[in-house]
Amino acid sequence: MQTARTLSTACLPLVLLAALGLHAQSNPPFAGTWTRVEPPLAPDATHVEQIEVHGATLKIHREQRGSAGTLGYGFSGDRTYTIDGPPESKPDADGRVRTVGVHREGRSLVLAVTTIEGANATYEREVWTVADDGTMLTKERQTSDWRGTRTEKLVFRRTEGKRQR
Repeated sequence: MQTARTLSTACLPLVLLAALGLHAQSNPPFAGTWTRVEPPLAPDATHVEQIEVHGATLKIHREQRGSAGTLGYGFSGDRTYTIDGPPESKPDADGRVRTVGVHREGRSLVLAVTTIEGANATYEREVWTVADDGTMLTKERQTSDWRGTRTEKLVFRRTEGKRQR
């Protein structure tokens, strides 16, 4: 009996370390600056995302730039979400209501987005995964609306930030 108790007490730190190791593996480093590489953009276009993760808070700053003939275009936007929290709804200036839920599925982050605009609804499911070496971020998106269902895969290369766990 004493030997079993001593053995279980000795093994407890190993079990805790293993559990912590599994937790670290399931939370890859999404934070950093990422530049889109696939599908390719026009030679003068850029799509960069700066991602921050602080506890359960996910912040995304996205910038897209390029030219269209003699005119240029640009977009810049910030979004903040709660990971593994309840879905959050926010109306925009155009009357659309966007509801977003973010949760972890293993080593991935999943963003589930519903956008209601009048009688039209759009549903998106975007799954983020980071390569084991921390250098590539893949976003696989499935969008369903009145036109049908489409899939898209975006690949980003890390240009700044933490590469390894």
